[in-house]
Amino acid sequence: MANKWCLLKEYVDRFKRGLTSGEIDPDKLASMTSSARHTFLAKFVGEENAAQVNSLFESKLLLKNQKAGYISWAKKVGGMTAETRRDMISKIERLENVLNPVEEEAFLQDLASTKLGINITVEEAKRISELSGRAAELEKTIDKNGKFSSEERRLEYGANKVALENYVNELKLRSRAISFKDQPFKKMIDVFTSIPGIMKSTVASFDNSFWGRQGIKTLLDTRTSPIWFKDFLKSWPDMGKQILSKGSWWKSGDDAVMDSIKADIYSRPNALLGKYRIGKYGLDVLSEEAYPSSFPEKIPLFGRLFKASEVIYNGGALRLRADLADRLIKKAELNGVNTLNSDEAVALGHLIGSLTGRGSWGKGDVLAKEANVLLFSVKFLKANIDTLTVHLFDSKVRRSNFARKEAAKNLLSIILTVASVLTVAKLLNKESVEPDPHSANFGKIKIWGKWVDITGGMASLVVLASRLTPTLHEGKLSFWTKNSKGEYVDLLAGKYGQDTALDVFDQFWQGKLSPILGIVRDQWKGKDYQGRTPTIGTIAENQLPISIQNVDQFKSDPNSSFVLGSLILDALGFSVSSSVETNIKSKIIPEDKKISNEDFIQTVLVYAQAFGTDPETAFNRIFTGQKIRRVTNGTVIVERMPLKDSQDIKKKANADNPQMKLDHTIPLELGGSNDSKNLKLVTTSEWSSYTKVENALGKALKENKISKKEAQDEIVKFKKIQDTTARKNYGESLIKKYK
Repeated sequence: MANKWCLLKEYVDRFKRGLTSGEIDPDKLASMTSSARHTFLAKFVGEENAAQVNSLFESKLLLKNQKAGYISWAKKVGGMTAETRRDMISKIERLENVLNPVEEEAFLQDLASTKLGINITVEEAKRISELSGRAAELEKTIDKNGKFSSEERRLEYGANKVALENYVNELKLRSRAISFKDQPFKKMIDVFTSIPGIMKSTVASFDNSFWGRQGIKTLLDTRTSPIWFKDFLKSWPDMGKQILSKGSWWKSGDDAVMDSIKADIYSRPNALLGKYRIGKYGLDVLSEEAYPSSFPEKIPLFGRLFKASEVIYNGGALRLRADLADRLIKKAELNGVNTLNSDEAVALGHLIGSLTGRGSWGKGDVLAKEANVLLFSVKFLKANIDTLTVHLFDSKVRRSNFARKEAAKNLLSIILTVASVLTVAKLLNKESVEPDPHSANFGKIKIWGKWVDITGGMASLVVLASRLTPTLHEGKLSFWTKNSKGEYVDLLAGKYGQDTALDVFDQFWQGKLSPILGIVRDQWKGKDYQGRTPTIGTIAENQLPISIQNVDQFKSDPNSSFVLGSLILDALGFSVSSSVETNIKSKIIPEDKKISNEDFIQTVLVYAQAFGTDPETAFNRIFTGQKIRRVTNGTVIVERMPLKDSQDIKKKANADNPQMKLDHTIPLELGGSNDSKNLKLVTTSEWSSYTKVENALGKALKENKISKKEAQDEIVKFKKIQDTTARKNYGESLIKKYK
């Protein structure tokens, strides 16, 4: 708005005459109240321009060097000649009074109104001044590196900035509110156009999927994976705090959790030094693409759970971006990059955006909000494209040598990590990985009978490119795809019922269309992606949160060997295929196997307790295929591996005889794992000498006489003793101590 505003020539000439004649005197202007100054300036620039000119003048009053601000103001508005400039500088240099912007009678009301784009009252403007004033006072105490003298002052500053932002946003929302009584037609249009966003937010809720989708590239890059784990673990306490937040239990709760996340980010050195703002790191985003509407918060009971998922999604994205930005800014500066230079900084911002699912469409970003109504996440799609193409189509990154090199390193690290994971999975089970990019299962691992995407959707782009690029197969050049039976299909063959290139393109958009466009697609095709004829029932079912939709799909799939595990992976963003492969082919579970409701509910409760107690260990056990049996005194305990698996390990080590035993260094009862790092072959006599000590420590842990860490440290220390007599004596002392 203001940056595009300019005066007509007749007003410019009138203003210049006022300056040269002395009728417009900066000293007198500064002593006027905002409203009086507005009225005075209207005589020279017209009523329609008075607010803008007054706002421009008042913004200069806020500058530290007020006299320089006056000169800048006069130059910008009047286009002074050299002679007029000298005369004005002389007058300005004689100024002695300094305007105090917090005094109500002289408050810069026009400035606030112009900056916000809305009309505000003196009281509202004063409130803005109070909030910004306290933050400004605190900001004066930072050192040259942007650091406060204490953590308490830092967070107080952040809290003031957040309070100011919330108040301004509240004023904006209030000013744009439409009542049905005053504008019935416009209100109906407003309600109608908000429906797609509400539907999309509802479908995206009830999970913590940011980490396996938008944030997965941070995990796959070994240089940033520690940041991913740190922030992922923080998301669970955030969820708990939001569920238990202040407010009536049937309502969504307050904003304390999100406010605390923002307060931390807004008070970091890189925020205070302006580096976040210049780089446009996406830290001013009010909501992510998956949550375009907060309306579901208003639904009784549902609203609190919805808001919890919304907060951990939006808050997790902001925290991860800030941490990645801090890391990249530090690295860039060590390489001589000026991170306060707009061109360099924005390039870094685009890198962070691509790593956290918020790619830039350049000039097309102005339409991103509208496109988001049709697609599930257009910026997420662009983030994947940018990562895979090393930002080839991003002019900002292309022009920065440092950013371009970092983009290449990001892709290389991601490719190496994915390749390593797929290689290990294939060594463990050759049927669990599909190496051909013509197959829909490329870039996925079969876990518990379901194909799990470990690339956050990047693999689907590779598959689409492979299928729509002519390749040779059996001597024929054509467009090829590979179906679920492992057969190659010529997309140009034109056989009845066979997939075509258009079908391949349609399949690519599965899960990427917004709910509203998904309904249109299903009606046009005459069936949804599950092959069902669209009805009111199927449409309503497809609008449920994805996590709820998947419960029934996974339970009815005979290939799902561990339904709860698949649901947890999917809820964390590791997309789990819902397509069904016959059990006759997979032979993953025996036919007629049943899971009682009681057992299923009990298992859900155990896993919920594990995540609430030790999310890092729970996540590790789930991802490595270990079934959690119970949680004891803060310790996640898994089931013992099948006898066949332990026998296979002994056979591979040429130790398949009664004289050798496979021992868990840290027993399962003490929170040990079935991972190979925790397994060791020992003699039967040595293994037997461990039993009493393990049982004693296990009992002590269960009775809360010892912590998990203490128990694990003691058993490891005990088993490391090589001398048999010394080990026996130490073991007896442990049994006596924890008897």
